Amino acid sequence: LVLAVSPLVNVDAKSTLDKQDAFNLLDSAFQLQVSLSEQPRSMDNIRDLLKNSFSEEYTEDFINMNVQKSVDGSGYQTYGTDIALYYIPFFTYSEHTKLGYSSANDQWYVYEWFPGNTDGPVSYEGHYEAIGLMYDHNKWVINDYQIAFDPKTLDDSQEIAQNSSVDEEPSNPTFIDRLTDYISYGFINQMSHWFGMIAF
Repeated sequence: LVLAVSPLVNVDAKSTLDKQDAFNLLDSAFQLQVSLSEQPRSMDNIRDLLKNSFSEEYTEDFINMNVQKSVDGSGYQTYGTDIALYYIPFFTYSEHTKLGYSSANDQWYVYEWFPGNTDGPVSYEGHYEAIGLMYDHNKWVINDYQIAFDPKTLDDSQEIAQNSSVDEEPSNPTFIDRLTDYISYGFINQMSHWFGMIAF
């Protein structure tokens, strides 16, 4: 009876998010994003799928940036692109991937240093990328995307790597596998889109 009438206790975000749980959420969310390229779907179906892992605001941002009407007009899907905003970054989920809490935003951030790149069509300077997670409606959801993150804004930034190895590309097989998969799906779907448009 006491439990039945007691008010719900607010979750203390600073003490309840396990690092591996955060990594698992981000990895499954990335796989979900990639799966949206496989076949046309209704917009309602896409929103329902994304809301399992993302906040409503993040869901709409992702849709506005990445979801397009399918070539055959039967629904909506994603297509490959060199600028994949609002996709989960290619975190290695290794010692290079950090987790920190921001009391200012009342949420956690998973972040990692990405070395600069001067080769290829897209070049950029070394930078931190981050994904923010918050506890909402009894579950953890992704609700923030930072392309130029400053870990010093976190309450505890002790995990920030300060040695030269941070600029070296990780050799973790997970990173290579994920990168290869993403490039493959992006290239194949973009080519399909182009040839579909030409045929149309």
